[in-house]
Amino acid sequence: MRKQISLQHEEVIVAELHGRRCQELRAVVKSGADLQKGTRYFYMKVDDSWHHFMVDLGALFWQEGVKPDIDDDLIDGDYYADLASLLKISNVEISHIEMDSSSRLSLRFSNNASLLVRCEADEPTMSIVEMTPGRE
Repeated sequence: MRKQISLQHEEVIVAELHGRRCQELRAVVKSGADLQKGTRYFYMKVDDSWHHFMVDLGALFWQEGVKPDIDDDLIDGDYYADLASLLKISNVEISHIEMDSSSRLSLRFSNNASLLVRCEADEPTMSIVEMTPGRE
């Protein structure tokens, strides 16, 4: 059994997921906020395993094995946004994932889709800096 991924405020390229297929990518968006500035968490399903990205006190955390939970995730009007559909990455191979010490998360896919997320210090949400849909 392979070791599960668990990262916190580190600079790392997550090579374990390169070449694997992204099945789902969801964002939990704060009520009244837009996707670009008000994302609380991200969930990515890869080969039937969930990966959870979140920010706490300006630090980015990544934990494998945490699934979306509507009761815990969606409070006071928060909602799920289907980024896999927006980016056209359902069942598309991951070509690169990088997390750096300045609290940025970069995802790139084999169809040229990309997502760049940044966490601001003392902010409870993440900002989408760049979101480029892939080609079909």
